[in-house]
Amino acid sequence: LEVEDMLPQLYVTSRHLLGDWLTRNPSNFLWTTEFGVDFYAKLYHHGLFTLPHRDSDVVGIVTPLESYCVDLTVPIPWGKDKKVRRHSDKFRLTLNEDFAGCLRICMEHHLERGSTWIDERLVHVLHRMLVERHPNVFPMAFELWEADSEGSFTSLVATKLGFACGKVFHGITQATIKKDSRSTGSLINRAAGYLLQKSGHELWYRGMKLPSMSEYDKYGGRNYSREEFWSTYKALRDQKPLNIGQVLRSGDSLVAPRVYAA
Repeated sequence: LEVEDMLPQLYVTSRHLLGDWLTRNPSNFLWTTEFGVDFYAKLYHHGLFTLPHRDSDVVGIVTPLESYCVDLTVPIPWGKDKKVRRHSDKFRLTLNEDFAGCLRICMEHHLERGSTWIDERLVHVLHRMLVERHPNVFPMAFELWEADSEGSFTSLVATKLGFACGKVFHGITQATIKKDSRSTGSLINRAAGYLLQKSGHELWYRGMKLPSMSEYDKYGGRNYSREEFWSTYKALRDQKPLNIGQVLRSGDSLVAPRVYAA
């Protein structure tokens, strides 16, 4: 995409005041050429997401007319899936063991399959938000490990990434590194959902609905209109959930946490 191809009325900068006017945007996208941790955090705090273009200064800003979300305030039987019951004890789970590394794994994983919107600028921004403990955005990488021949859980088989704004979790990408009959991609999604719910998150925002998301319809997943999404997001984005890392380390998880030797 080139700047001259974009509509000027949809251009956003760090000087813009974001708010209720976003619900009246006629498009699924805005755009910008600005870049930076605070600006991106401001966008994320308003329910937006950035899609950089690897060969362009243009950054797409996603603001769907309909957003697919799972309501985490209602009981969800994450652990009743047959494969979760059968295989969860064969894996271990960590959170943010290597956020930047996992995001790069996702970038390469999707590049091998054709294309990706992830680039090093996005890796840099999200990683800085994590290490600098940004007050409004908490990046998360869920990491699923299986044991090697010596019984140590050192082989990464799946990862799921996103970020939380208060009690909203925004899933952004994932990679199933080892695909087999155990469905590790599905397992890490359910393990993440369980932990998010246990730590008090109330909404899981998954973006514009893709066919693969339909399996979450049975968990209450549905499309929110832009107005409903924004009002829900705005009400939850500054509420503080429990520390999800502490919840995982307590052992209250579908997949046991990875334990390190003293």
